[in-house]
Amino acid sequence: MSNIEELKKELLNQKQAIETAGGVVSVANQNPSPAEITAGIKTIEYNDVSVATATEADVAAGKTFYAGSPELKTGTASYDPDTIEGLFLTNLNEQTYNGKISYTIPHGVSRVRPYCFYSNGNMINVTFHSDITHIYDYAFYNCTKFTFDGFDNMTKLKQFSQYSFYNCQLQNFDFERFPESLEYIGSYCFANAVPEYSNIRLTSKLTYCGTSAFRCPTRQRMGSIDLTEYSLDSIAQSLLYYMAFNCDFILPFKTKTVNSTMNYNGCFKNIVFHTDLRTLGTNCFGANTTNPLSDYYLESVVFESETPPSTVGSDVFAIQNIENGFKIYVPDTAVEAYKAVTNLSKYVNCIYPMSQKE
Repeated sequence: MSNIEELKKELLNQKQAIETAGGVVSVANQNPSPAEITAGIKTIEYNDVSVATATEADVAAGKTFYAGSPELKTGTASYDPDTIEGLFLTNLNEQTYNGKISYTIPHGVSRVRPYCFYSNGNMINVTFHSDITHIYDYAFYNCTKFTFDGFDNMTKLKQFSQYSFYNCQLQNFDFERFPESLEYIGSYCFANAVPEYSNIRLTSKLTYCGTSAFRCPTRQRMGSIDLTEYSLDSIAQSLLYYMAFNCDFILPFKTKTVNSTMNYNGCFKNIVFHTDLRTLGTNCFGANTTNPLSDYYLESVVFESETPPSTVGSDVFAIQNIENGFKIYVPDTAVEAYKAVTNLSKYVNCIYPMSQKE
């Protein structure tokens, strides 16, 4: 028996075991065509994943199974369980627990691959374990009925990729306890998924934190934000979009740029900019002219540098802050320099020397 035939036999056994348990396994939510069944192997271009299929009847019924990215080189093939793409379970009563299907990511699997549960509409409770290092693009995208356990177990985690938990329920996720090993948070990773009053702390090993990673769909009250260990040059566009914090925002010392709409339609109580600040993007702390969170408002902004930022976008602070009487404090010798900055002119009556700060 050839290596490929052995691989197919192994996969057929896995498929049978999964279906006996009431499940269906699929790759990126795609099914092969009858013509591709004849070939026995299909490569999905998005992430170069190969799948073997059983019969045309299985495919017609929407049943496919995972082939695990085998290496098909000159008659050799191997199956690596670390490259699991996805398990799409049917919502059978005998599999449910407290109204949800229970699924634990298999131990030994360290990478939750792209699209593996993409827009899965079932009620599933997923449990993570300590071997997981990567959760890739769109892995749990729009899984609105999923719940998750074991986030604290992922002590080796390095990467949350883009949209991986977009629009999910993350009540059990502690955003204040990201693993110290975490290096990468992709764009829109936790967008529409951060519960109200969450505390957020970003760790020191981050090499990337993408656009709108934590943005909310509507303005909501948050707990605290801790960027003291943040070491990136810039804070991403719309990172904290629609988030209202009743706490201070202190710009990390290595950060020179706050990109546009970073905290648009959100709020901080006080803001402190250190001397290395170079760029404030348009609407980075801006908002609409109406603010339904009347008990959350900006009281003061402190610029520590004698020299104003070289780039200041329009409406960096919300207009209602002027109406609420907020104050901008700058070094005593730099008051006129800050008042002369074009896009700070609307706040000119709010700018005061640092010596007047209580």
